[in-house]
Amino acid sequence: MLILALDNGYRTGFAEGEAGGRPSRSGSEKVDVPELLRWLNKAFKRQLPRLVVVEDVLPLKAYARLGTAEHSVYDALRRRGVVEACCGLWGVELRAAPVLAVRKHFTGRVSHGSQKDGKRATIMRCRQLRYIANDEADEDRCDALAIWDWASATIARRPPRELVLFGG
Repeated sequence: MLILALDNGYRTGFAEGEAGGRPSRSGSEKVDVPELLRWLNKAFKRQLPRLVVVEDVLPLKAYARLGTAEHSVYDALRRRGVVEACCGLWGVELRAAPVLAVRKHFTGRVSHGSQKDGKRATIMRCRQLRYIANDEADEDRCDALAIWDWASATIARRPPRELVLFGG
């Protein structure tokens, strides 16, 4: 099952690969909302995934508690709508990945203190699994890799074919 995972923000992180394997493609790109539909169509034409997993949008109260600007909330909702529309047009299953469930699965903890510490833990885990090189630190790419790993294990129910403990 080919999975495409998205960390859908100002810089869109992406990770793609067969469940149970290793991601075959990952990265992040600045993709504005109008360009997102073209970007997804191009990705789907290259290789149609069976499943797209996108980081879930937060409840509105959470955005308010975090002090998120109104235009950022609208941007997140528009991005989610574009992904839903594109998946619907191509007949691709779409699932939302709960942020805290992904973090618990990928790093072993729901909270790491600050958001910055949580991002750092995700990057370190990507390095341990050799999803990225030790000198890389792209937060958006790593968030997408964490979503992909979570989807492979929990939705596709495919354990990794290769076991990597502590970067060994």
